[in-house]
Amino acid sequence: MKKPLITKEMIKVRATEASYSRGEQYYRNGAIFNTVKRGDFLEGFCEAGSQSEPYYVRAEVSNKGIGTTSCTCWYEYGGDCKHIVALLLNYHYQPEAFEEHPSLEETLNLFEKSELIGLISKMIKRYPDLQALIDLPMPSRIKHQTPVNVDRLRKQLQRDFKSYDPWDNRAAEHTLESIVETGQEFGKAGDWQNASVIYRMILEEIAKNNRIVDRDEEGNIASIVTDVINRLAECLDHLADDDAERYAILDALLTVYFQDIDNGSDFGDEAGDVVLRYARTADLPRLRQKLNQLHQAVGRRSHWVNESFAEFEAQLDILDNVDPEVTLSRLREEGLYSLLVGKLLEMNRADEAVQVVEQHITGSRARLRELYRLSAAGRDDDAIRLAQQTLKQNYDRQLVEWLLGRLEARGDHKLLFEWELRRMKAQPSESHYASLKKASLAVGNWESVRTELIRQLQKDQQYDVLTLIYLHDEEWDQAWETLAKVPEPSGFHASLGWGVKLDLQVAERSRMVRPAKALPVYLKYVRKSIDERNRDSYRKAAEYLATARELYLKLDDSASWSALIQEIRTEFKRLPALQDELDKAGL
Repeated sequence: MKKPLITKEMIKVRATEASYSRGEQYYRNGAIFNTVKRGDFLEGFCEAGSQSEPYYVRAEVSNKGIGTTSCTCWYEYGGDCKHIVALLLNYHYQPEAFEEHPSLEETLNLFEKSELIGLISKMIKRYPDLQALIDLPMPSRIKHQTPVNVDRLRKQLQRDFKSYDPWDNRAAEHTLESIVETGQEFGKAGDWQNASVIYRMILEEIAKNNRIVDRDEEGNIASIVTDVINRLAECLDHLADDDAERYAILDALLTVYFQDIDNGSDFGDEAGDVVLRYARTADLPRLRQKLNQLHQAVGRRSHWVNESFAEFEAQLDILDNVDPEVTLSRLREEGLYSLLVGKLLEMNRADEAVQVVEQHITGSRARLRELYRLSAAGRDDDAIRLAQQTLKQNYDRQLVEWLLGRLEARGDHKLLFEWELRRMKAQPSESHYASLKKASLAVGNWESVRTELIRQLQKDQQYDVLTLIYLHDEEWDQAWETLAKVPEPSGFHASLGWGVKLDLQVAERSRMVRPAKALPVYLKYVRKSIDERNRDSYRKAAEYLATARELYLKLDDSASWSALIQEIRTEFKRLPALQDELDKAGL
């Protein structure tokens, strides 16, 4: 059979530049060994440097390209790791080195029952943890609808949770996956009762050990829990008329939902929606009682937690046909004004909602959330009035951004100019200058506004912002003159952000019109980058040198360029990585 074609481009696009480069080195060093092609899967081992055990690498390949890949290393920075890259490159260059084997399923079908038993016994003797898979309940071994005993599964999960370490021991993830698969088997067999029992047990243990989700930075456990929630919804589709089982599922979902909120995570969001979707009138008294118990258990730790409980209770009120005035009264008494505003807007009582915001929600950030809602509800005038009222008392960047967006959308040029000017004075920057210029031109007063603004920036000695303003208006000489007044042109500047140097910014933006001024700046950063002594900085040095060459040619001084690059090559001849980057850049 013809082997699938895997190109270098297909491999490269799946990995970061660093992973691909290192994987290529692993391939060249012959780190991949014991290669096999089993069906559509490549398998092999990769030498693991300082690790005693090699990494097991696997990749799916077919005529459609490269599919799923995996490696036993702990790489988690996006794309395929260097070991996977090395395996795929090995196949690209030497497909004949991969022994052809049947797929795992085809191989196992060739065994007799006694041979399979012997093989499994050997595997468990070598890897005792596999015994847990043998002990998993199976539909074929349990009479239909006979309650499955999940105690053994629960204990196994508790042990794995206790020893869980996202960097060293991830048995909990594998155990969870195996138990979920077991629930799926019962569902496929039509035994939804036992599938529910298994899934509920998982949520019960997650609720007891909810902090484990925080420790799982890759989100694998959270993903499994979300899957379990969706599978319980599937169980409810089949068990909706079983009152006891239906409520047991709703109880488990509600518990994990509020444990998740209390923990500040977001893996259980869908659980609340499932409860509200499947709850029946007969369930509501017990759900309210459960809600109260959960609230008492977590305590009133934060306004966010209290709001979450109150909002869910309000949703139950709707299901229970409670008089809306009762709900509104409860929210007022508990001081949950944001929820109160939301309910009033839902009831088309916008006048009351505006009053609540004005009287009770006075903080800048808290009020901003309500202004979005008022504007969306058609009360844009009120929202803008409240925004200005708030900002006159306490300037807030996010609130100003919202207000400016609304004023621009409405075409209110006069107010837009006033607030653009206030923002520029409070937060001077090039981008705010550009926005102010646009607004000022619209009202016809730009010349006087700019003159006063420049004068104030000079008075305040805000030379970094002033330099950027001159760049923006392409007043190149003023930009260079003002740059000389900046105390630390190579340091951090609030108007630029981290990692952007002001002198380099001036050189970059003016180099084609002021090459003689820009050239010394690039040469300074060539030296700085080389002194950092790492591959990335050498690559950056090569980029700066490429620009320097461009400027020398523009100045008609190719002799100086030749002398410079020769000097760099000679001075740093013992830095092969730098020489390599210079070669790649054609220098």
